[in-house]
Amino acid sequence: FTNGDIVSRNIFEFGTYADLMKLQVMATRPLTDIAEDTVHTLPVFRRLLWADQLNITPLEYWLERNAIMYTGNKPYIVFPAVDSMRPLWWGATYIFASQESWRANYSPSLKTGIAEINMWVPPITANYQEWMGGPTWVYESREFRDGLFEWMPGEIDAFESTKGAISSKWEDYVAHFVAGDVYVFSKVYSVYNADSIADSIEFVELKKAEIHSLVFGE
Repeated sequence: FTNGDIVSRNIFEFGTYADLMKLQVMATRPLTDIAEDTVHTLPVFRRLLWADQLNITPLEYWLERNAIMYTGNKPYIVFPAVDSMRPLWWGATYIFASQESWRANYSPSLKTGIAEINMWVPPITANYQEWMGGPTWVYESREFRDGLFEWMPGEIDAFESTKGAISSKWEDYVAHFVAGDVYVFSKVYSVYNADSIADSIEFVELKKAEIHSLVFGE
């Protein structure tokens, strides 16, 4: 659209049976290739595997990494987009994280941001295996990556709080699809200008509210 918004709808249709470890979409390096001062911003996760393993909240996890900024009396995760931020394990900044309403890259020098906004926010189920088997967020190699990531690392059982939470049987957690199944990724990407990180967050929050207020009827 002329206002900088891009509606993305990726549809996967299955013509036969398939077992998949990954079914994801990615927006790679939205700003980092042209602006090294780019920061990654997003609402605080409702659930983060690494925080659960440490028996702390996602907010506490990011506070320990000096990656929380308050704006409008609300906490947001903010960190350099090129920094791995000392992950608990692996090299990803975060992984097995709840999908929230939006995330964005913003460059103070360019005063430009690129946001990814979810059309809907998946609920978090009480069943841990069911939650991890559903859509989650990943931020690795400067990617906005999300979807199904069914490879279960051994580190899950290395921490007492998550030990045994996921079945060790491959057939229990792999994503199963049959002929006729359809999986859809619907997102809005927005390119925008903002004078500061706080202004960038405020802009995306307003854009998210605008998108989520839309009602479609027959």
